[in-house]
Amino acid sequence: MTESPLRKIEMLRSDLDNILECGFPSEFYVKLFKPGCEKIWIDIQTQADIHGNFDMDRFRNAFINDYESLAKRQYYMFTRQSQPIGTATAWYANNKADGNCGLVHWVGIRPEFQGRGLAKPLLTIVLTRMKQLGHRSASLRTATIRLPAINLYLKFGFVPVVNHSEERGYWEEVKSAFERKNLDTSAIKLDD
Repeated sequence: MTESPLRKIEMLRSDLDNILECGFPSEFYVKLFKPGCEKIWIDIQTQADIHGNFDMDRFRNAFINDYESLAKRQYYMFTRQSQPIGTATAWYANNKADGNCGLVHWVGIRPEFQGRGLAKPLLTIVLTRMKQLGHRSASLRTATIRLPAINLYLKFGFVPVVNHSEERGYWEEVKSAFERKNLDTSAIKLDD
């Protein structure tokens, strides 16, 4: 039986202190969501994530039609020529506005801009925004095949969440893949 490449995993950052500061390179800038950005989000996510289907329904479901919150929480990165190249959202864990835990939601960078470290400043701004909005911790969900993203999240202080043996197995696969690529595995702690 062939295993699905999209095995979901969760990560947690227990506090929002000492956020790694990564500024935006001078040739890029960031803006918050405004009406009309939905199409930009769909386009970026479609290009960045070959495993997903992205349309207006997906956008509305992901952000529960909460346009007021999006205007405070969803960021877009642009080139100086105003080309949109990335997005990330400082959302609510479990879509609960009053929760202490924020959710790093739908980080995406266009493929031709990936590998340049541009997700780092997006993650810095999203975590900083969560702290400003009163969240005390942050979580995220990703897939085991997204090794560069997992590596980034580990560097930003996120750790694996392991609630059952299946998740432990997924994280063991990630750790093995990291070892094959000579990546640092010290933050992938799976001990009880």
